[in-house]
Amino acid sequence: MFTDIVGYTALMGRDEQAGRRVRERHRAVVGAVVPEYGGELVDENGDELVATFASALDATNCALAVQVQVRQEPDLEIRAGIHIGDVVFEGGHIYGDGVNLAARVRERAEPTGICITGEVWQTVRNQSNFESTALGELELKNVDRPVSLFVVSGIPAKPTPAVQRGDLSDPSHIRSLAVLPLRSLSSDVEQEHLADGMTETLIGELSKIFALRVTSRTTAMQYKKSPKAVREIAGELNVDALIEGSVVHEGDRIRVAVQLIDGRTDHLVWAGRYERDFRGILPLQSEVARTVASQIRLQLTPREKELLAGPLERWFARRRRSSVPED
Repeated sequence: MFTDIVGYTALMGRDEQAGRRVRERHRAVVGAVVPEYGGELVDENGDELVATFASALDATNCALAVQVQVRQEPDLEIRAGIHIGDVVFEGGHIYGDGVNLAARVRERAEPTGICITGEVWQTVRNQSNFESTALGELELKNVDRPVSLFVVSGIPAKPTPAVQRGDLSDPSHIRSLAVLPLRSLSSDVEQEHLADGMTETLIGELSKIFALRVTSRTTAMQYKKSPKAVREIAGELNVDALIEGSVVHEGDRIRVAVQLIDGRTDHLVWAGRYERDFRGILPLQSEVARTVASQIRLQLTPREKELLAGPLERWFARRRRSSVPED
C-alpha cells in the first residue's frame, strides 16, 4: 500500500514548515492504523509512505480506515494505491516490480480516494463492506502492459483482536523475553556498532521492569546472525518471546524497526517502526520498552515508569565524543 499527500509539492513551495507539519500528521495517522491491520510501515520517501500486509483484504481495510481518520484531520488529504506483488528488502528500502506498480496505481487515485489493481479486486470483490468502480485497463508510466484498475470505497471492517496482536494467543502469558541482536542494514562497521549498542541499551531498559525476566546481553549476543528459528532460540533461552529488529543510519536520520514474536507459536505479537533525528533519539529505547510492556499487558509500577522515562544520554554522549576529532 502506497499513500501520499495531495498537494504536498505545492504546499512545500508556499510554506515549508506547514509542509513538514502535514507530513508528520500523515505519518502519525498511517503509522497508527497500519499495525492494527497486521501491516508494517517499511519505507518512506518525502510525503510517500509504503506499507506491507499479509493479505490484500487487510491492506484494503487499512486504506479505508486511514481515510476515515484523515477526514478528521484539517488540511490533510491523502490518496492510496494497493497492489499484490513480491518485494525485495535491501538497505532499509523495498524494491521490485510489484512496488513500482503499486506506486503508479496510487497516482491514479483521486484525493481521499483508493485505487487498487485487478489482482487485489479479485481478492476483495465479495466483501459486503466494499464498493468498487472499474476504471478499465489503463496505461501506467514505466509499466510495460495495461493494468486493470478499480476505485474502492466503503466502511472498513474493524480489525479483529488477532490481527491487532498478530496472534490468536493471549500475549499476557509473556513474562520472559530475549532481545536478539538488532541487525544493521548497512555493511558499515560503525553502523554495526550502533546496532549492537542499541541492542545493549534496549536490554537494559527492559530489565528495569521487575515483572519481566530479560536474557542478559552476553547470552543474547551469541545469537547474532544466527540462522536458528525463533522457536528454537526461545526454547534454548527458555523465554516466552523474542524481540528482533533492524537499524539503519542515513545522514542525520536513524530508522529502527522492532517486532515482538511469540516464542511458542512464532507469530507476530507487535511491530513498531520509528524514524528519528539521530540527535533526538535518546528516549527511543524507553519508548519501545514501554510499548512492549503495554502489548504484553504488564502493569508498570510508578518507579518503573520513572526509570523508563529517564534519559539515555550517557551511551549516545560517548558516541558523540568518540566521533569528534581531537585537536
